Amino acid sequence: MSVILVAIDGSEGSVAALKAAADKAVTDGAQLIVLAVTVRDLGISSLSEEIGEYSRQEHLAGGEAEGRRVLAEDILAGAKKIVASRKRLNAIYISRAGDPAEEILACSRERSADVLFLGSRGRGALGAFILGGVSRKVAAAAGCSVVIVPKDR
Repeated sequence: MSVILVAIDGSEGSVAALKAAADKAVTDGAQLIVLAVTVRDLGISSLSEEIGEYSRQEHLAGGEAEGRRVLAEDILAGAKKIVASRKRLNAIYISRAGDPAEEILACSRERSADVLFLGSRGRGALGAFILGGVSRKVAAAAGCSVVIVPKDR
């Protein structure tokens, strides 16, 4: 059985990638692996502040790390709703924290993925070049096919 890995973060692009990967898995009779990766706190993004504040308001014992776990669970719950409408689909849901590109590549190797589906943020070639992009990093190092799905699919 072939293995399709899709990385999601809750963005429009990752939802489009999830839908495309789920459709491909149904068509091919493949196993679908849905991976949610939350970035560890680097202390420099507004998301870190928001997750930290959420963790304090909800009195999460694990602090920001627990807040990130809750966020990943929420993203995966949304993915399960999308995937549930597809009959005969064998899906596995995984959550990880760390550098998105590194975690996607590690999961791909561990699960022997035949193809990776990633969403496009729509920054264009210049934005991806200047800012770097998970898609570009993964595509350069992946040992399998990589499909980049535009968010307006």
